[in-house]
Amino acid sequence: MIFREIKLPCNWMLCQYWPGEIILKHPSRQRGIYIKAPWYHHQDKVRWEADNGSFALEDTVNPKNERGFRPLNIREWAGAKVYSCRFAYVTRYGRTQVADLKAYRTRTRQVRWWLRWMPFAGHDLDSLIAEFSDEMGSERGSWKGGVIGTSCSMRPGETPMDAINRFLNEAQETHRWDR
Repeated sequence: MIFREIKLPCNWMLCQYWPGEIILKHPSRQRGIYIKAPWYHHQDKVRWEADNGSFALEDTVNPKNERGFRPLNIREWAGAKVYSCRFAYVTRYGRTQVADLKAYRTRTRQVRWWLRWMPFAGHDLDSLIAEFSDEMGSERGSWKGGVIGTSCSMRPGETPMDAINRFLNEAQETHRWDR
């Protein structure tokens, strides 16, 4: 990311965060004016997979409270579909760790900023939020602690269980959770 500041007339300042956004600042204004670049990608409409296989909008299932925060997480939603399996992980030091994995599927619409209001623009990205029943990795039980959760993206046409198996195989091959 490249950052540039350019002085403009009348005490205005142009702050450019390349490649995504431009901010116009003035001393009399508390906040700047944000301008998104046309090529900026925006993640819009996060949906959670329900038990029946449909996707529910996060805004309807988990609306923001008066402070602007979402009180729920997908794992706390009673209607979420859970994918689970038991797996073994061998650290680079040869120790075997066994844990249960729970995964939740989310679908996010990614669209260019200036086309976000058009329903046909953009594409959906599926991903899994994975949580482990125990710490994983070589730093398990230490003051640093091991990995207790992560996420992975799904490839087109891939089922959630195929994505979990691919993710676990890649984690084992690369020793992802070891230092």
